[in-house]
Amino acid sequence: MKKIILLCLCFLSLFLTACTDVQFKSAYYGTINLNEASFSTTDIHKLRGEWKIVWNEFVDPNIDFCARENYKDLVTVPQTWTHKNIGQKYIGSQGYGTLMLDILTPVDVDELTIETTYISSAFKIYANGELIAENGVPGKTKETTRAQWKPVVGSFKPSGDTTRLIIHFSNFNHRRFVIKDFYIGLPQAINRHVSGRIAFDLIAAGGIFIMALYHLMIYHLHKRDKAALYFSLLCLAFSVRSLMVGNRYIYDIFPNLEWEIFMKVAYIAFYSVGLFVILFVSHTFRKFHKSRLDKFIVLSTVTAVITTLIFPAAVFDMLLVPFELVIGLGILYLCYIIISAFKYRESGALVMMLGTSLLIFSAVNDMLYEAGYIGTTSLTPFALIVLILCQSFTLAKRFTFAYNQAEDLLKENTEMNHKLTQHNELLEDLISQRTHELHDMNEELETSNEELIELVEAINRSESHFRSLFENIPIGVFRFGSKSGFRMVNPKLANILGFESAHMLHKALKDRTYKMIDDPVQWAKFKATLSGSISPQDMREMEMVKLDGKKVVTEITFRIIDTIDGETFTEGTINDITKSIELKKRLEKLATTDSLTDLWNRRAFTEKMANLKGPVHLALIDIDDFKSINDTYGHDTGDQVLRETAAILKRVCPDDKFIARVGGEEFAIIFDDKNRKNILECLEDLRETIEQTRLIHLSNKVQFTISIGLSDFDDINLFKQADRMLYQAKSKGKNQIQIFSESIG
Repeated sequence: MKKIILLCLCFLSLFLTACTDVQFKSAYYGTINLNEASFSTTDIHKLRGEWKIVWNEFVDPNIDFCARENYKDLVTVPQTWTHKNIGQKYIGSQGYGTLMLDILTPVDVDELTIETTYISSAFKIYANGELIAENGVPGKTKETTRAQWKPVVGSFKPSGDTTRLIIHFSNFNHRRFVIKDFYIGLPQAINRHVSGRIAFDLIAAGGIFIMALYHLMIYHLHKRDKAALYFSLLCLAFSVRSLMVGNRYIYDIFPNLEWEIFMKVAYIAFYSVGLFVILFVSHTFRKFHKSRLDKFIVLSTVTAVITTLIFPAAVFDMLLVPFELVIGLGILYLCYIIISAFKYRESGALVMMLGTSLLIFSAVNDMLYEAGYIGTTSLTPFALIVLILCQSFTLAKRFTFAYNQAEDLLKENTEMNHKLTQHNELLEDLISQRTHELHDMNEELETSNEELIELVEAINRSESHFRSLFENIPIGVFRFGSKSGFRMVNPKLANILGFESAHMLHKALKDRTYKMIDDPVQWAKFKATLSGSISPQDMREMEMVKLDGKKVVTEITFRIIDTIDGETFTEGTINDITKSIELKKRLEKLATTDSLTDLWNRRAFTEKMANLKGPVHLALIDIDDFKSINDTYGHDTGDQVLRETAAILKRVCPDDKFIARVGGEEFAIIFDDKNRKNILECLEDLRETIEQTRLIHLSNKVQFTISIGLSDFDDINLFKQADRMLYQAKSKGKNQIQIFSESIG
């Protein structure tokens, strides 16, 4: 995971740093000083600051410097406004005018090139009175203006130490008046800058378009994964947006593209990108999505798109700010989904958090940049490439998981098929035998009429034998049709399911008054499995319900034998394995339980000791003079003493303690409790209880005591330590507790 994150960050840093060296230069009162600026094949200067502006007048491009001093109104470049004070005037966003800038250039520079991204919505650039670039046709009315939005480049040769830059502009189409960035440098540097941006736009658009096709194919193959569809539409919308914004390569494809159509496509692409990002993330982590928010965002986007298609730019541009509020809500929604997925450790949540966070940051940056509030650059293409990498990583991880799961299922199916083969040998032998008999009979039919009669009689006998076998075989047998249901059932199957006869079972199944499985959904799935299995043979263990409502565990073996007129026929067997399972449980209990005392036996104790984890205490308990009790009162009384001792152990000791009979009269208790005081209190209570116990034998009261050896810390010789302490308790007079510790070890 760390490698993927570092790769994405390095990839983003590479794109952000591999660009031309851009330096900022500020103009003051309509003049910018580039005398000391460096001009090389890599240096570009961004022209910002105070430009002179004349509203509602096209100033003569050949105006002399003295006359230009009469114009004193200033505007800061770049800038966007709908209403603004310029000097003593309060103006709107629509009209025409002139921008003026004096550029002080070095005398050793032969030629300079100016690049501008946009001035709404048509303009012409003059340098020293010579037209060097134009975008559309500026005019004094809307009818005489032809709007266009594309970056333009113009070159000029500096005349003396000052170049007069005059820009005629007009805006009668856009709701806002927009002045974007200006760049100046040597022709090689500007061309390199423009070519780099075009190359990146094309590479980004092409690469993202390929990812759109790739995820569209994924959706075509797996239509339940709508996240792939939305990611494909996201990439497609962003490919279109890459051609529309940035260096606006779309104008190289369609040179005469109408400004209004360009704006509609650009805005619709922007709305679509925001919508599909939200839908993609919400359907990737479907568990956390909110359908009402999804519907609200879809409805808002559809409204914005329809408004954009119907109304002109001056109208639909007013929806941009409200829609950015919707995008803000969507960003909060995305944060909620991603954080929830990360909190609950959903697959791919961390990687998606990285990609989505970068995309959200880039979207906010681009909205502020396009609105003219900040002077950065468009970062969304970089962020979307990172998101594509994150999505590709998540997709690869899911494919790997699915592949591993398929391998596990294949292995499991192989094992099940092996078992199915064994359980169906009997049925195959019967079918094979029947086939051979029929073949032999067909050969005998060709001999004579007399032999024909004999063969017919033999067939009847064979059918009678087969019917007898079908009805008397000690395994339930059935025949099932995908349309007609259960066609045949034998008496044994009826007996397994609690019916008096096969006829009654067949009638109940046909009338749908009885279901082998009481859950309707599972019953429907079971019948679908019978006619939909693709395995040569299928076997599974299933719990069925009898007629009286009792549960029975069965082992079902079946296979599809034929398909006639679109109906699939299946034959199989059902065997009652309830007693086998119960017997298995009983055998497991007998193997680990002492039959006399119902405590754990020596085998269970050995396994427990071999798998001990952490420090424990072991107490070994021995009945004092047990042989004397057997010799005096008999073995029946001795068994009664053992049972009574076991009962007292279970009653006095807590339920969570492991208690076992490890010998004739020897018991063991394993304490997980680390509090030695609690253990000693328990053992002392046990010793006193047994000492006070009296058993009646032939009017005689039988009294007995126990000796206890305790090892109080975990060690590999735990049993030997406890046994040693038990021996000391015996040798010191019995009816006492001896404790092993490291000090006496």
